[in-house]
Amino acid sequence: GINAEYMGVKYKGNFIYKANVKMPSDTMIRKAKTFKSDVLKNANSQKIPAELIYAIMHSESSFNPMARSHIPAFGLMQIVPRSAGIDSYQYLYNKKKKKKKKKLCVD
Repeated sequence: GINAEYMGVKYKGNFIYKANVKMPSDTMIRKAKTFKSDVLKNANSQKIPAELIYAIMHSESSFNPMARSHIPAFGLMQIVPRSAGIDSYQYLYNKKKKKKKKKLCVD
C-alpha cells in the first residue's frame, strides 16, 4: 500500500488539501533511466556531460516531462518559450522560432 498523510484546511470557504506521500527510495533513479537513451545521445552530440543534463532535469522538473511552472516554463528542463525556447531552437536548427508549449513537453 501507499504510505501517505493527508491534511485539509478550509480557506475562504474552500478546502485545500495537502498530501505527503512516501516514495520508494529509488524513484528518481527509475525516472531518470526513462530518459537514458535521449540523454546519452544528446550529451554525445552536444559534447556535454550526461550528468549535467540529468542534473538540470532533476533540478528543474524532478524528471516530470509534463512539468509546468507559473513563469510559464515547460518540460524536463523548464524551457521558457519566449526566451530559452527561441534560443535553443535557433541553436539546433539555425532558425529563430518560438516553440509552442506542447513541443517543449514530452508525450
